Amino acid sequence: LVLIVEISDTDAVSKILKEWELTMPNDLKNIFDLDTTRAASPNFLDNERRGVKIRYKNFPLPDRSIDYSIVSSLTGRHYLIITNSRESMYSPADKIRGL
Repeated sequence: LVLIVEISDTDAVSKILKEWELTMPNDLKNIFDLDTTRAASPNFLDNERRGVKIRYKNFPLPDRSIDYSIVSSLTGRHYLIITNSRESMYSPADKIRGL
């Protein structure tokens, strides 16, 4: 599952996302089919791929995670991407960036 939304204020959205991390797993558990009692880590962690910062929280299966990132396009537009796996983050982020 991949959710992509164009955003205008990256700083405000980043702040909202950091605050949302506290309840995000519970809020998305039905959509992403997560067993929130089996989180691989207590908090969200940082990752980076090709200069794109990604926040994530893993659950037992590779396609049962929450990954999110704010990605900027070559035209200067900014997009929030929320996915249920690391792999499903890479392709949309690359396409938005023109890679």
